[in-house]
Amino acid sequence: MKQKLKTLVISAYHRELRGLADLSHSYQKIEGDLSFLATGIGPGAAAFGLTHFLEDYQPERIISLNTAGLLDTNQFKIGDLAEATSASPASGFSERIFPEVGAKKLKVLTNTPQTDLPKVSVYCPQEITLSHDWAQRLIQNGYQSESCETYIYFFVAQKFKIPITTVLGFTNLVGPNGHKDWKENEERICQNLTVFAQNLL
Repeated sequence: MKQKLKTLVISAYHRELRGLADLSHSYQKIEGDLSFLATGIGPGAAAFGLTHFLEDYQPERIISLNTAGLLDTNQFKIGDLAEATSASPASGFSERIFPEVGAKKLKVLTNTPQTDLPKVSVYCPQEITLSHDWAQRLIQNGYQSESCETYIYFFVAQKFKIPITTVLGFTNLVGPNGHKDWKENEERICQNLTVFAQNLL
């Protein structure tokens, strides 16, 4: 029988949760009816990590805290927080841009808003986008942010019928300098995520 929990807080890797729980290099920590899980970085690891956890535990809700790349600089700036309410996998975007692939429908997952934060649409690639031209295409097609794991978190949460709140902190502009800027801003943005999560919890 699954162990019941009130809240599961997840991120891609342990440092994103360091203000809430000391995971060191372990991937999970349970404190009473509250749990913290670093699922792993990228869609594959995220899918395995979250699914594996939910096979043994039954949280009432999931809160996802992740750093993310920013596309929509008209509405947001580095350091802002936003709630993801729709997510599209990389294959869906490719099908939209290149209709000769033969796709009938873009694979978009939507989620009911849970916070007062501004809402964003998220493009979810296999790895971060480093191409300026590709970033411009994403912007032209209405994407506001980029996160490798968000689509997977939506998908797995829906499969297990658990409500999920996904909060993104913008660390960098999507493009050639994305990883460099992420490294410079990551600690500060994670602190912003921590403060917001403490209020949710």
